[in-house]
Amino acid sequence: MEIVELFNLLSFVKEDIEIINARKGHLVDDEAKLSSVVLIKSGLVEVRSANGTLIQLLKQNSVYGVSNLFCDERLKTKLSCLEDSILIFVSKEVFRKKLLKNEEALTLYCTFMNSRISFLLSRIDLLTKESSREKVRSYLLTKNIEFSSRTQLASYLAIARSALFKELKYFEDRGAIETKGHKILIKDIEKLKEI
Repeated sequence: MEIVELFNLLSFVKEDIEIINARKGHLVDDEAKLSSVVLIKSGLVEVRSANGTLIQLLKQNSVYGVSNLFCDERLKTKLSCLEDSILIFVSKEVFRKKLLKNEEALTLYCTFMNSRISFLLSRIDLLTKESSREKVRSYLLTKNIEFSSRTQLASYLAIARSALFKELKYFEDRGAIETKGHKILIKDIEKLKEI
């Protein structure tokens, strides 16, 4: 079961939600919705930190805002649409009340939060690696998120685009990977681990 199932389990009615049709390039104005959970019904939305680092790409059926559901502090992130998107907003207050009354939904929420903690620990590990090569290698070995451009991948890894291209070429020249357009194919995982 995925986190989007919370929306089905909690049975929101029309009065509980606000639907926004956002165009490509739209910076999601969350100021008026300081306390909202957002379901990406369709489209693609990027989440960036206050300093502009790409944190996550939210695809259809992704949910934003549940990680601080029981905290009034606003996340210091910016959401912008990479393509036309339909977003469903639910106030955190309504979301919390319904969640606490539904044991199955609460279990799903706790499971999701545990997986987010694991993801964040691996992200911290990735970002604290000393070299660009180690960051790229770690990403290639785990590849838990796919990117539509090398610029997005470089931002996610917190390295310069030129460093990303240099490291991809390094691994490709040694036969560990093959690049085809935006795709990166692992040719020899053992070689990737060794070099």
